Amino acid sequence: MIGNKPQVCLCVKPGSESVAGIDYADLLEFRLDLSPDKGIRFLEGELEKLSRHGKPIILTNRSREEGGEFHGSERERVTLLESLLDYVDCIDVELSTEDCLRDGVIKKAQEKGIKSIVSFHDFRETPSKAWIESIVEKELALGDTAKIAFKVNNPGDILSLYQVCLGMGEGNNRIIAIPMGSPLGRIAGVLFNVPVFYSGDIAPGQLSAKQTRELLDLHFKSNNHALKDGGYESINTLECRKTKGGAGVR
Repeated sequence: MIGNKPQVCLCVKPGSESVAGIDYADLLEFRLDLSPDKGIRFLEGELEKLSRHGKPIILTNRSREEGGEFHGSERERVTLLESLLDYVDCIDVELSTEDCLRDGVIKKAQEKGIKSIVSFHDFRETPSKAWIESIVEKELALGDTAKIAFKVNNPGDILSLYQVCLGMGEGNNRIIAIPMGSPLGRIAGVLFNVPVFYSGDIAPGQLSAKQTRELLDLHFKSNNHALKDGGYESINTLECRKTKGGAGVR
């Protein structure tokens, strides 16, 4: 990532005429599964347009089991992700993906210098702290960053999620934790070294990029000391580079 503050990631649906709030975002997540057209030429064109904004792009093709809308086979889903690696800076692949497919796309991304987020989503509930820790441990062993997103049903769920960040983060900000369904719960991650905050209108409790940016900025204006001890090095991934489609980041 760029800089030493947490970053706003705006979720983008391919085919959108305009992307509301893009000026407030640091990163862009391109959701292949939400595209009205899964053809390579169409998707390449959309990525080329998106790259003109000069922001790092995270490529995601979310499975239906974890809240996505891709209707093909698992192999087709991962193959589509692999076919567009040259246009992006980071990929998001589910921990639950078949081992050989998941590990294969992560390896191909690494060979191209592309970072990987290994993710897990549950839109029903938040499991025990021990279970969350086991998920994060597996994710960190596979990719550059772990992402956990759980539906929170009470304040204790939010605490369980962020306790894992405190216990396993080790000051390296490699864990993205998302308490789905709680807008303010999401923003509270700023207190627990969460490096990236997703925004848009795709998942439960997401705020707009503008709202997210303003709340994060408000926190740092009131707590400038937060950056003095450790601060945010974020995922330590993305610095500007040139991609096939134009300006990118690594």
